[in-house]
Amino acid sequence: VLIALFGGFAGIIETSRKDKGTVISGVAIATALMPPLCTVGYGISRWNWEYAFGALYLFLINSIFIALATFAMVKYFRFPIANNDETHKRLPKHIMTLILVAVIVPSIISAVSVVKENNFITHSERVVNENKNLGKCFIYDHKATYSRKSPTLDLYLAGEALTTEAKELFYKEAEAYGIMRDQIAFHEDATNVREDA
Repeated sequence: VLIALFGGFAGIIETSRKDKGTVISGVAIATALMPPLCTVGYGISRWNWEYAFGALYLFLINSIFIALATFAMVKYFRFPIANNDETHKRLPKHIMTLILVAVIVPSIISAVSVVKENNFITHSERVVNENKNLGKCFIYDHKATYSRKSPTLDLYLAGEALTTEAKELFYKEAEAYGIMRDQIAFHEDATNVREDA
């Protein structure tokens, strides 16, 4: 959205100058519009409709915000209206607002979800790295899986069996990072390994 907005601003500023050019407008199109269109093509070629529709949605967002930035700058510069004929009726403001809300709200929800996923994975990495050894047991591998309903942190342990005290200590450390105990799963298949094995 920010790339599209600044691309729209730069494009209309370049167009409004006396020595008009197309370089900035071309860069705006190349950075905001071409990558999602290429991804749409890739998604179609792979029959991956999630990729295709997600990229098409991003293309629509960028197109709308380039147009919005251009419209705002045209109003700011007070460009003269070329055709004020009644046959060219403008789209009512409430319909434009509905279109903007319909485009912006899902993107905000998606952005919040991405931030939450990134935070969960980052915090999982930190708490595991800071607590590799749990008494005579150690974490040899882990897997952080994010979902909106129930993100999980799977811990794979080796060595001696995990004690209740060590488990509670790990829960306490994880809760400091916002990871609740019901999100943590201990896998102790490799514990209680005999020394002569």
